[in-house]
Amino acid sequence: MTDSLGLRTFSSMVLCILLGVACSENLKSSEDDGSADANEDLDADLGTETGIEDSGGDDTGGDDTADPVDGDGDGYSATDGDCDDTDPAIHPEAEEVPYDGIDQDCSGADLTDVDGDGFDGVEAGGDDCDDDSDSIHPGATDEWYDGVDSDCAGDDDFDADGDGFASLEGGGEDCDDSNASIYPGASEVWYDGVDSDCAGDDDFDADGDGFTVEEGDCDDTTASTYPGASEVWYDGVDADCAGDDDFDADGDGFIGFEAGGDDCDDTSDSVYPGAPDEWYDGVDSDCGDDDDFDADGDGFTVEAGDCDDTTASIYPGATDEWYDGVDSDCAGDDDFDADGDGFTAEEGDCDDATASTYPGASEVWYDGIDSDCAGDDDFDADGDGFTVEEGDCDDATASTYPGASDAWYDGVDSDCAGDDDFDADGDGYASSAYDGNDCDDGHPDVYPYALPFDYGEGTYSSIYSESHGSSCSFLPGPLSAVTITDNGDGTFDLTDGETPRRCCFDAGSAPLYPDFACEPVTSTDALSGSTLTTTQRIGGYWFETAPHRLLLVVGYDADCEGPDCASDYPGTSSFPCSGSGSQELHP
Repeated sequence: MTDSLGLRTFSSMVLCILLGVACSENLKSSEDDGSADANEDLDADLGTETGIEDSGGDDTGGDDTADPVDGDGDGYSATDGDCDDTDPAIHPEAEEVPYDGIDQDCSGADLTDVDGDGFDGVEAGGDDCDDDSDSIHPGATDEWYDGVDSDCAGDDDFDADGDGFASLEGGGEDCDDSNASIYPGASEVWYDGVDSDCAGDDDFDADGDGFTVEEGDCDDTTASTYPGASEVWYDGVDADCAGDDDFDADGDGFIGFEAGGDDCDDTSDSVYPGAPDEWYDGVDSDCGDDDDFDADGDGFTVEAGDCDDTTASIYPGATDEWYDGVDSDCAGDDDFDADGDGFTAEEGDCDDATASTYPGASEVWYDGIDSDCAGDDDFDADGDGFTVEEGDCDDATASTYPGASDAWYDGVDSDCAGDDDFDADGDGYASSAYDGNDCDDGHPDVYPYALPFDYGEGTYSSIYSESHGSSCSFLPGPLSAVTITDNGDGTFDLTDGETPRRCCFDAGSAPLYPDFACEPVTSTDALSGSTLTTTQRIGGYWFETAPHRLLLVVGYDADCEGPDCASDYPGTSSFPCSGSGSQELHP
């Protein structure tokens, strides 16, 4: 009895230990109270029933008189601790299958804590993530980066800070696995000394150009900006961190044209507005926007003919102020010889504006110009003191002028009287001594066909005959007496033995043959013996003052020229003649 109870008590204790059940009080109670109570207590501790009845009454918990029954033939009866004598796979020595809900070894419960670390495996609904290792369970000390989740936290053993990125030790990229704010792609806070994004760059070189602010990077947000970088001028960026004006490439203090400034060459610090300009070197040093080969800025270079490049008013084509000693137009001529004729005013050029006027030039008379600068009157070519306008009839001969002494019959009108030099008496007829027909060139009243109407009325019986071309010859033979009566009104009455006829003067076709028209007559021509008819015209009656004789000349006025008697004496009529017309005068 005692041995049997002791064995059961020992077995129960082992089972309690395996199951982690507090059995001490019940085991003690089983020793004190006997087997029946002990079984009850053990059943209470194990949460099972032993199934042992004390049928023998000997307090041994069984049939004291019968052999134990092994219902499943597994070698264990209920008395031997077979907790399920209907299943041969369940008995105290059976191999326990964890987490299947069956107590195969009749330990009192299914095995849910295989490693015995006091934590049920996750397979049994517990939170022991590895029930094969008693060092792995919730709350266990976790050794990072060994690939074991010792504390069953469910986190990446290579991500100690839990930021979602494995550490470098675990082959990841988290450069600081102790700080959850540091991982690849994290927001980087520059200049705090922490590589928050694990980029591996210098936290004091935000743009990654290899230069920190301390090392002179003037813009640590732009990788192309750092000391020694290639400078792109006029973009507003000090790329090389030189600290200079990006719009003043040459550093002369003036902004370049490219940036809207007035430095015309921003690559040379000697070229800027106001810089000293060395002329003729091809450089506009002062940015004056002028031609470096045109120092005076007149638009002409020396090469283009500027003869004085220091004076803006001197250049080819400039207005030249003569006689100031300056060749303003760079013509290369004498400034004191404006017309370029080779003579200055000092040398006697009387008109320095006209190249054809100078001492010794060919003189063209009567053009109003003293071309040869002789100082004489250009309208008095012969220098006799008289111009043509003043009556000099021959301005090529100094001895011919108004009032000069005139020698007759030399063919020269020396006194410019306008008379015939072979008509000394001025009666209109040249002297018969010089191929003329004036038989008396000393008396103005003696000339062929002289008609002295101013002698008034008279009767003339003798005839003074002059045939054209003859010299004062008489025609023998008397003619009937002719009476002339001057009417004092430009007409006269002529009577030659018949009915008087009234006549008017007619200038005729030539000055040497003045005639007059009369009424028709029937008469015998003393020269030709012809008879006049009404269709012919009397050439005229001509008179000589001395010896006061009448000459009757009959002629024909072929061109019918002369004054129109009809306009002076109304009532006259025209009649045809040997020409285009004539007049007939009626009393």
